[in-house]
Amino acid sequence: MTPGTTTGTTTGTAPPRTPTWATAFSRVLARRTALFLAVFVPGMGAVVWLSGGLSGGRRDAPPMPGVQSDPGKIAAVDRGSGVGPGSQGRLVADGTAIIGGKPVPWRQWVATWRTSDPAASDDPEVQALRLTEPRLVFFSAPEKAGDPVSAKEDAPGTTDVRGKTGLFRQHRSGSPTAHIQGDAAAYHRMDDGDLLVVHADSLDYAEEARGQAKARAQVVSTDDPVRIDAAGSTITGTGMHSAFEGRATRRAHVHLKEDVKGTFLRQAGKAGAAQSAVVVSCAGSCDLEALDAPAGRSRDGRQPWRAVFRKDVRFEEAGRVLAADEVVVEFVRAAKEDQKQGAQKAEIQRIVATGSVRVDGKDAGRAIAIECERLRQSAEDGRTDVMVLEGAQKISFDTAADRTRGTAPRRYTIEGKGPTTIRERRTLADRDSAALVTIASEGNPVCLETDAATGRAASEMKAARITAELRRDARDAAGAAPMTPTLLRGEGGATLRREELHASGATVVWTAPAESRREHIAIAGAPRLLYPDAEGVNPFDEGGRGKPGTVEITAAERIDVDLAPAAVAGGRKSGAHEIATTGRSAVRKLVGDEETLRLEADSIDARLDEQGRPRLFTGSGRARVRGRGEGDRPRGGDLSGDRIVVQRRGDAGGDAKRDDLARDTDVLVEASEAIPALAVFEDRTGSDDVRHEIRGRTIRATDGGARVHVAGKATVDIGLPLDSLAPARSARTLGAAKSAAADELRADFGPGKKGGSELVFLSLQGNASLRDARAAVRGDALEYDARTGKADASGRPAVMHRNDDPRAPSSATGPRVTAWFDPGGKGGDSFRRAVLPQGGTLVGYRAEAVGGDAERVIQKRVTMTAKGELGFDRKNGWAERDATMVIERATPSGAWTGETWLDQCRRADVTFDDAAPGERQGEIRSILAVGSPDPNAGVRIHTKNAAGTREALAFAERVDVVPLSSEVRLSAPSGRSEVYVHQISEARRYFCQRVTVNRDTWEWTDMEGARFE
Repeated sequence: MTPGTTTGTTTGTAPPRTPTWATAFSRVLARRTALFLAVFVPGMGAVVWLSGGLSGGRRDAPPMPGVQSDPGKIAAVDRGSGVGPGSQGRLVADGTAIIGGKPVPWRQWVATWRTSDPAASDDPEVQALRLTEPRLVFFSAPEKAGDPVSAKEDAPGTTDVRGKTGLFRQHRSGSPTAHIQGDAAAYHRMDDGDLLVVHADSLDYAEEARGQAKARAQVVSTDDPVRIDAAGSTITGTGMHSAFEGRATRRAHVHLKEDVKGTFLRQAGKAGAAQSAVVVSCAGSCDLEALDAPAGRSRDGRQPWRAVFRKDVRFEEAGRVLAADEVVVEFVRAAKEDQKQGAQKAEIQRIVATGSVRVDGKDAGRAIAIECERLRQSAEDGRTDVMVLEGAQKISFDTAADRTRGTAPRRYTIEGKGPTTIRERRTLADRDSAALVTIASEGNPVCLETDAATGRAASEMKAARITAELRRDARDAAGAAPMTPTLLRGEGGATLRREELHASGATVVWTAPAESRREHIAIAGAPRLLYPDAEGVNPFDEGGRGKPGTVEITAAERIDVDLAPAAVAGGRKSGAHEIATTGRSAVRKLVGDEETLRLEADSIDARLDEQGRPRLFTGSGRARVRGRGEGDRPRGGDLSGDRIVVQRRGDAGGDAKRDDLARDTDVLVEASEAIPALAVFEDRTGSDDVRHEIRGRTIRATDGGARVHVAGKATVDIGLPLDSLAPARSARTLGAAKSAAADELRADFGPGKKGGSELVFLSLQGNASLRDARAAVRGDALEYDARTGKADASGRPAVMHRNDDPRAPSSATGPRVTAWFDPGGKGGDSFRRAVLPQGGTLVGYRAEAVGGDAERVIQKRVTMTAKGELGFDRKNGWAERDATMVIERATPSGAWTGETWLDQCRRADVTFDDAAPGERQGEIRSILAVGSPDPNAGVRIHTKNAAGTREALAFAERVDVVPLSSEVRLSAPSGRSEVYVHQISEARRYFCQRVTVNRDTWEWTDMEGARFE
């Protein structure tokens, strides 16, 4: 030891010179400050990560026994010199630092001990000294010329090292070493005044060269267990190796070999709240390294650090545990000025966990459990943390029971290959404050929702990317912080499976806004929605008894589903689903692989009950519904219009203004006045399979398609061939066997023998008509039995005529008309006969040859009336009881002039030429009138010739109009009466048994038994 460098007095000061072993030792111990900071701060970083920052009460070092140094016992020691035994020694080392070319004096270290003894050395170049109860105090070297220099041993930045014994070794030309053992401890006062304490059975000191430069690193190590205390927190480990290079802690590395464990206290976010403990541990080693500060930040006091924990790493707090094979924490210690302004003492910048990473939560109302291969966490700002997961991963969290929606506690699990980003945005900087947590997972993840108690699956989402948003409430007085999912989004091809529905599309989004008690599902990009085990949705099953099947809803653009709460105040079950589609849409029901129902429209609205069973479908814009029943002999139908409502029987709903139409309907079709609604029913009853088309403003199909109501210009085409042109709303199809029309109508259908819907009955009201190719019946009301072909028309009056033309042959008018048609066939003339049971008028047309010349034909009209039954078929007509008949001739001007009148007929019969070609088909061929056989009570006939110059009046028991001629035969075949003739124009009267008159030539021939008056 060189005299003058280190003194034995309490006030000795040495002039500047090359440092000896004492000054070197002071540099070593001064840098222990960096060791203690490096060991402790990473623990504080764990606290920051787990709980939001380090804080704690200030602790003072325990008092030391008083040291009274005797200057007389101090001997100056130079290199190569020895020191003998001593006691109560004290050494003070001062030095001068050159900063900016200026000398700055500073106190380097102070050493005291109870006793000292020289120690044997195997190397003559090395001197050794044994100390008891050593105490070494090191001061921080100044970094700026204006920095204050303090010699107080409790000043910030001082480090106090002590133990029971110590061995100091000094190489003549090398670095000093020291070994302190026996309850070795070091007390470091940090810049803010907090006290850091390290405990070990022994501590070793040495110096190492760094690189090619002359820089040297100070190394402190031990193989013994180590414990560090600060602010009520503790970190322990077995074995330590620390290296420091440069001033203070700018370049430092601390290595704890194994079994590292730290216990830290953090102040809760609310003022006055109790502290909570955080435990960090690892079975392997821990490396703490001071990093170079970023450009521009080297002199602001913010020192960057990296801590690496290995093997079974575990960070644990009351509500959260992080475990991994390796954890890297990057953090900075805040500058003193920043701390004065409220900054945390240690601020985490990034955490990287690798290998079997697990984050578990003990607090089921808050924590998110994580399993992955690699985890990176960083802080965007004081209120936002970001976590990135890589490799195979599993994320899960529990939610509290939701009484509003009637759901039990749920567990959500997201599994995938990642990467996944978890972002937590807090309302306040306090980590116990409310927060919005966003989880964005890629790599085809799967999100599974289960009942937390039973494990039963409630929903599953799969997608290329899944995003979940969670609302975490602030902790309440009981320490609970409920977590509630508010959004779940699947992108890049997503599927969502719930107990009652399955959804798929390019994007599927589930939301449950906090301000609403309803859930919402939005599906976009080829959206598809499935409801399995749907019942009662098929309108072609009688009584709405459909088989369980699958209802599929698709749309060109988007499907939105609103789900009412499963339970509301009072406990009433609700949970109805309200669905709206955008773009061309379709609803299908599938039973097995068979499609039994399809609804198509530009948009569709739907309502389902809490079990996902369809209640109401409304299609708007170019709407069409078609399908068949699901029984052994199912009916079917195809309906189209501007708006279609398909509704379960007995349910009210839809448009409130249409409840009168929709309340008890299975299908409601509405259309504009310009283009009617259309209903098509295939009738497969045998070899002649046909279809029936119904049109009108409003079409209602009820009773499972067994009954169809039509209002507004209703028309029916019956018996169209299946292979004819496709049906169209804008134009009626030609070729129907029969057609019907009315203001309103009702059609009843039964199951076809070979499938489809067999037309059974038609009921028409208001301007009703039924016709085939050559016949028609009309009335105010009309009923048609399609199985028998019988049609009943009534009104003021009812009309039956041929060729659907009032001027055509054979028309009948009366209060009631009953007509029979052939119920089969695909078209043509199906008329059989018509009857007016309450009497009426029958009009027929005939052509008479003039003078027997078939080329000279006169058109004539025959009108028959009767009070009794009146009717006709294809070849015959008849009238009973007080029948009358008028024969008229067509004039050149087109008018009709009377020619022959017959009345007092008990019965009148006519025959028709059903085989006549073209429009002459159905012309009257013959007329027969029969009267009473009583004298002067027979048929009365009044006739004139065409010129009106001849006129006659006659009574006869029988009157025959000869076919294709102008001859009229009068006779009395019973012999109980006579024919009476009064030729008015000739003033001639007579009785006879028989006579024939030609109305064209006015010749009276074939007279028999004449008796003139």
